[in-house]
Amino acid sequence: MDRNDIADLYDYDKWAAQRILDAASLLGPEPYAQDLGASFGGLHGALVHIYAAQRLWLDRWKGNSPKAMLAVEQLPTLDVLKERWESYRVEFEDFIRLMNDDNMKEKFSYVDFQGQFQEMPLHLQMLNVILHAAHHRGQASMLLRQLGVEPPDTGLMTFLKEKT
Repeated sequence: MDRNDIADLYDYDKWAAQRILDAASLLGPEPYAQDLGASFGGLHGALVHIYAAQRLWLDRWKGNSPKAMLAVEQLPTLDVLKERWESYRVEFEDFIRLMNDDNMKEKFSYVDFQGQFQEMPLHLQMLNVILHAAHHRGQASMLLRQLGVEPPDTGLMTFLKEKT
């Protein structure tokens, strides 16, 4: 997996996240924030979790080791979440522009939440972020359906077909 592959997957992730955020925008503030008893409460909790994980990893790649994930209370509304996510995307695109195939294969170290030193090739950490987001977008799709909104197709093949 090279730099261009990772960049393509992040383009897919950006597209899929935007589709989910657009669908969430069809809800009013109350249903959007409703606790549905899911892993992260409801739709807002699931979307905050996806964003917070992406933010965490980018911070690590930029040399910081956050002690915890962002909390739902730090991103209280969909509008705040969308604004922060857009800012993250710009920052991530700046980061990936600096990468090359050699950087991507190098082991990248960070300190985890338990204070333990971890090390793994950067491209695998980046792939983890994409797969993590896809998993939780599936959960968000289920929550949208429970709230009466037909979830968008966020499949990779749909993205690739639309891209060409």
